[in-house]
Amino acid sequence: MAKFHPPENLRFHAPNEWPEWRQRFIRYRQATKLDSEAGGIQVSALIYAMGKDAEHIFSTFKLSTADAMAENSEGEPEAENFDVVIAKFDEYFIPRRNIIHERARFRQRRQIPGESIETFYRNLVELSENCEFTNKEEEIRNAIVIGIADRDCSLKLQLKADLTLKTALEIVRSTELIKLQNSTNPSVANVSEVEKGNRQARGKPRGQNSQQRGQPRRCGQCNHILDRRHATCPAQNKKCNKCHRIGHFGVVCRSTRTFKSSASKQMGSVHEVIADDTDDVECFLGSLFTENSSNDSEWNVKLDMNGQSVDFKIDTGADTSVISKAMYESLKPSPTLSPTTVVLNSPGGKLTNIGKFVAKTKFKEKMYTFTVHVVRENVRNLLGRSACVDMGLVTRVLQADSVGTLKSDPVHIKLKDSAKPYSVSATRRVPAVAHKCTPNSKRHSQF
Repeated sequence: MAKFHPPENLRFHAPNEWPEWRQRFIRYRQATKLDSEAGGIQVSALIYAMGKDAEHIFSTFKLSTADAMAENSEGEPEAENFDVVIAKFDEYFIPRRNIIHERARFRQRRQIPGESIETFYRNLVELSENCEFTNKEEEIRNAIVIGIADRDCSLKLQLKADLTLKTALEIVRSTELIKLQNSTNPSVANVSEVEKGNRQARGKPRGQNSQQRGQPRRCGQCNHILDRRHATCPAQNKKCNKCHRIGHFGVVCRSTRTFKSSASKQMGSVHEVIADDTDDVECFLGSLFTENSSNDSEWNVKLDMNGQSVDFKIDTGADTSVISKAMYESLKPSPTLSPTTVVLNSPGGKLTNIGKFVAKTKFKEKMYTFTVHVVRENVRNLLGRSACVDMGLVTRVLQADSVGTLKSDPVHIKLKDSAKPYSVSATRRVPAVAHKCTPNSKRHSQF
């Protein structure tokens, strides 16, 4: 038979623990078949398990003993009756519980941030045990409606006039499950040869009122009111004062990067701060794992980082620059990494983003700073689109102002002598209701 140990001694300075300790001792009494022993043995086991303070409390009960009942042998002494003794201990501990305080604790209970509904509900049930409520389920239901952290769900419960505890639990549990499932699908940000997704619209929201629809449209390049009489935009071939790019004015510039000239201009250097564009919600990686070939040499550039030459692939589709962990560890001293929540994906699967740092490099007598993400996998080093454009490695062609020519022999088109010009004239359809001419229609046809 398995050997069972009695519960630990009762903490007498915490009388509210008595009901739980009492229940554990009842379990121990049944498991060890102590309940089949004589009453005196059961009482002695109870007092011994409670601790030495139980002796002093037991002596205050003034129960009848075997010596006092020697003259009358009928019945069992109260001091040796387990049910009588346990009831006396109930009277001793339970009256010390303040019902008003217990109810105040119950009604002030609120769901803690991060606490599950099950834990919150179970604690309400435990608190209600000491409140002596007439309708316990109704009180617990009200506490859930008032105390849950999700205020939208609380309002939804308040709108149900016939709400029961069972229905309330079903609603809050399903709401918590849906939110948990949605939180397990994090936003994904990818890095190379990129197709962005879920990018926030930079223009005006779709929901425009009728007054906004009637307002004149403005050009997105010069901010002037669109007019068909102007064949070309005034911002054409003009440099932006904000980002120094061609094709728009600074008033409509959407770039977040800033341009700063070095005050000292040592060695003719110009410092450019390139903004990190990795806050986009979703991007996509392309040729991270492609081996270098002789044809790709023109699309690689070597940049000096921490005194070491790093070979980058020029990738105009990448939203951010990326290097492998091995390359990062080879930089001496290694830059300090900052934590990041950006998730990087590639055709080969999700990449492990260790962190990011701000790299400084010199290229063509100019100093540049740009954000670099470090991944655990062994991938090619990518130079992001923003860095490529600002370093002048690639040119962004917005529009062509001239007509191109093909480098080939002239093309001669010969027509047959018997060829006749041919054209199709489609008759305009007239609505059936307008077949009959009216005086007004005859007058309009004269113009």
